[in-house]
Amino acid sequence: MNIKLGFAVSSLKPDEEELVTKLERVLEFESDAVELSLTKPEKFNHPFTEKSFKLLKRFKYRSIHAPARNSTGPIIYPSEEADSLLDVIDKIIGKIDPQTILFHPDTINDFGYINERYGSLVSFENMDNLKTFGRTIEDMAKVFERSPQAKWVFDVNHLYTNDKNMNSAKEFYETFKDRLTHYHVSGYGTWHECFSISHEDIILKGVFDMSKPMIHEGNAVEKGLMNDEYEYIRNVCCSKNNAGV
Repeated sequence: MNIKLGFAVSSLKPDEEELVTKLERVLEFESDAVELSLTKPEKFNHPFTEKSFKLLKRFKYRSIHAPARNSTGPIIYPSEEADSLLDVIDKIIGKIDPQTILFHPDTINDFGYINERYGSLVSFENMDNLKTFGRTIEDMAKVFERSPQAKWVFDVNHLYTNDKNMNSAKEFYETFKDRLTHYHVSGYGTWHECFSISHEDIILKGVFDMSKPMIHEGNAVEKGLMNDEYEYIRNVCCSKNNAGV
């Protein structure tokens, strides 16, 4: 069984080379999926140029993770800060035509604002145990009531922080599977670790649909562990599938 493993990429340097280098590494890995991770304002501090846009367009599945936090706390939508960052993202959207733009549901004060701006591009992910909203099935049902056109990103690491046995994974999946656009996967370790290092197989208990892309949020690209992660995740998912889990 093959899996559709992609990687979240970003740059904190004030030039384009780090981002370009990471994108080239992931393309060499022959991944079809990528997520441009713009979760912090610092990740906007380098130029987005035609070179990086052309590389991003080579992926079949393209996601943009919208800003979630600054140095003092969550970035709130709408706000002056959010608007200025989304103006940059709008230009990127025009260049790479992504399948989705991902938001944290706990940062949204006005869902109508996001719905009107991005429509069917919007997706939301379930949140980790540090958040006050977006952690439960009930929370996410409220999110999709407010954004009925939105997609869902199933973050299995986030679910693990709330449910160490992953007992709620199947119900989460069954409740929102028709909205599922991709997974976020990573070991926990100290936060977002590589599975080939943390060996936290139980987190992958949340992966039920192998046809969907899995975006790895750990530092596998930086550590040169993309192949190790692919084989590790594939083997665990195959074993789980063969066991009928």
